[in-house]
Amino acid sequence: MPSPADLFMENWELARKWSGPDVQNFKLPCAEFKHAVGESILISSASDSYAALKNLQRGDNPAVLNGRIMYVLAAIDDFFEIVHPRTLNRSKLFDRIPLSHWMRKIVLERLDNGAFSSTQTHQLVPRGPLVRSPRGDFASSAYSFLDQFAFLTVVRTEFLIDERPIRVCTIAKDRSLSQGLGLAPSSSGSEKVAFIPIAQLDEHLLIERVERNGHAYIDFKLSEDIDAAAVIDSVLCDIGYADIVMSAELMVDARAADRLSPLISAKPGRTRILLAGSGNTIETRDGLPWNETRVFNGSGVELWRQRKMWQAGLDTSRSEDLGLVPGHNGRLMEHNHAGDEVVVADLDGFGRCVVLICQDIKSSPLASQLIKLYQPDWVFVPILDWGTAIARWAHVEAFQLSDFSPARFLIASSLSMVEKLKKEEQPCGLAIGPKQSTEQNPGRECATAYAKTSPHGFGMVEWQTGWGKSALTFDPKK
Repeated sequence: MPSPADLFMENWELARKWSGPDVQNFKLPCAEFKHAVGESILISSASDSYAALKNLQRGDNPAVLNGRIMYVLAAIDDFFEIVHPRTLNRSKLFDRIPLSHWMRKIVLERLDNGAFSSTQTHQLVPRGPLVRSPRGDFASSAYSFLDQFAFLTVVRTEFLIDERPIRVCTIAKDRSLSQGLGLAPSSSGSEKVAFIPIAQLDEHLLIERVERNGHAYIDFKLSEDIDAAAVIDSVLCDIGYADIVMSAELMVDARAADRLSPLISAKPGRTRILLAGSGNTIETRDGLPWNETRVFNGSGVELWRQRKMWQAGLDTSRSEDLGLVPGHNGRLMEHNHAGDEVVVADLDGFGRCVVLICQDIKSSPLASQLIKLYQPDWVFVPILDWGTAIARWAHVEAFQLSDFSPARFLIASSLSMVEKLKKEEQPCGLAIGPKQSTEQNPGRECATAYAKTSPHGFGMVEWQTGWGKSALTFDPKK
């Protein structure tokens, strides 16, 4: 049974092909037409509402027809304000909708399947970000079709890394602690973020060269005498409370993640959301485990998992820096298989979240298209490197992507590689705000977090408190 949500997707497919000058020359509908559209949207029956709107927007003159299509798109978008997570008083607005109205079924559809409506290739979801203001309609300093809508957007269900297809899985979680993050605290907008490196000393991280099927791999593992789950649990007690807690790549394997959940639930309320770094799965393909992140709420409930999609490797020079012999092709590849799905998680009261594990933030064209089309609130990036210093690759990648949406980027690294490579003290965490200034963000803000204690400490930042700014610099030759 079609609904106005389906008509929005149909009209979107037509309207996305029009240029700015095309739209400027469409004929604007009259007041009577606009009133009729509003009345049609209020029809309780999904199919009757769809049919009424479809009939209204007909026209023989292309300028008239297309102008009507654009207006119907805008009207449906405006109507969905009452169910958008960004709308603070949406519960009061939604209560005014009759129990038999099509919108109520659409809302349940999203909670069940992650989207208001979907086809084989696209889906209709709330326009991101979910808890902050959206990009302005002229944010690109040019006409952008995507930015004409505040509450709805049509997104692809598949992206590419190079030419390899990656599925998009959208999930929506309500505010219950049984599946979401609970009610938003007063700190919303000025969140405290804690970064737990877990591996801080040289001996905390084991690096091994592995041969499999004639190919050379590099395998990173936490020292066997370190229990990642116990470290996180202990450091959480030291922290007291942080809205967001994040650890680094390849620090928390599947068995440690299994142990972590009951430890969190035994002492709930120390955080709202915990991204348990990433680590090897028990499951394998071709003898290779996946590099997988698990995300928990503050009660220890697992919210979702994300597998790394684009495996990294070391060239000859970097292999030799670690005292390892590269493979016959001059490389050592990460000892993990490749994931084929990216999860977009909508957490009511917190925002839209994506996890891009290390190299995944550089994946093209997936990373930029994912950020641009889905407009997340939060992008979590656990990495394995010698820290998260300003102007290094992770900062550069996140800063470039921050131009596409008002997302906030959080990057976490372990610190063992600092000692192994004999580097100076490095931060274990980096937080990057949107490049463009908004009512909530001055623009280009960033902050680093240092672990102040050893062997297992944490770094902390509070959003926008004493932050600096990202900037491009030029050092002329002397």
